Amino acid sequence: MASCMRLCYNMCDFKDVPGQEEMKRQLEMSVRRNHLSHSYLLLGAKGVGKLTMARAFAKRLLCTGEGPRPCGRCHSCIQIAADTHPDVVTIQRDKTALGVDAVREQLAQEIRIRPFSGERRIFIVPEAEKMTQQAQNAILKTIEEPPDYAMILLLAEQEEALLPTIRSRVLRLVFRPVPEAEILKRLRAAGAPPERAEEAARFSRGIYRRAEELVQVEEVYSRYRKTLELLRELPGCDETVFQRTEAEVASLYAEPAGFLEFLRLYYRDVLCCKSSGNSAALIFPGEEQTLIRAAKALSYEQLGVILKEIETAEERLRLNVSKELTIELLLLAIRRE
Repeated sequence: MASCMRLCYNMCDFKDVPGQEEMKRQLEMSVRRNHLSHSYLLLGAKGVGKLTMARAFAKRLLCTGEGPRPCGRCHSCIQIAADTHPDVVTIQRDKTALGVDAVREQLAQEIRIRPFSGERRIFIVPEAEKMTQQAQNAILKTIEEPPDYAMILLLAEQEEALLPTIRSRVLRLVFRPVPEAEILKRLRAAGAPPERAEEAARFSRGIYRRAEELVQVEEVYSRYRKTLELLRELPGCDETVFQRTEAEVASLYAEPAGFLEFLRLYYRDVLCCKSSGNSAALIFPGEEQTLIRAAKALSYEQLGVILKEIETAEERLRLNVSKELTIELLLLAIRRE
């Protein structure tokens, strides 16, 4: 599959962003009327299209071509598509956090330099919620008094992680889940087999990149199928199966957050089967018989316990409890229930 389809994260036109039509209209209108903010906050889940939208916005602003913009053919458009435009700066961070030194060097100092080739310099800050407090204070000074030619685009999943003083000085753009029908249409247009496309569109929950990766990357699809297999075997299993399950979860998910999200969706389906029996609403339609058996075996109280344990696991991870211990306790709870 990966050989016949290609991930397109480097594309950066508005049409490359699934959904978000109202946001696209808003940005286009603000460009035409020249009613632009110096600072924007793009809010949305991972994979929903924030970086693509930010680069598409930059492309629209800096295009020098004739006719509808962005033209995709002028020197500016080509440079942005290749991520080599000198006036579009994407702030790089360390593995864990975006520190004050990186903000000062890559933004606070760099923003003083006037545009090299156009009328604007655009600074994109991915995962802005990972800025340290010192870094946020450093960027706040720039947001409060930006040069006329500068624009800062903060990209974040969690608005609450940013200082109130930053949130009060930026224009918020909130990404909405992409309709399943649009995700399915795009996947099929890209050449995905119908069954795999439908499976991915359901599982995506409105996040196009999640669907795209499930269709295009065999490693991701293999992990998806293997996780379902593990969840079928886990309830009431013996010690040997439990230890194997624990080891395989650790090998499949370097970061437990993805596994916890998978669990939440899976037991949401179990609850759906128990309460309504409506298979049309299932996220895992191919697992209907397994989900129905689980729904019959578990009481509402037991399902509530499992969902609560998933929340507890998330809280443990936020408190820096060992990943291995967190997952072990969660799997034990599911096995017990």
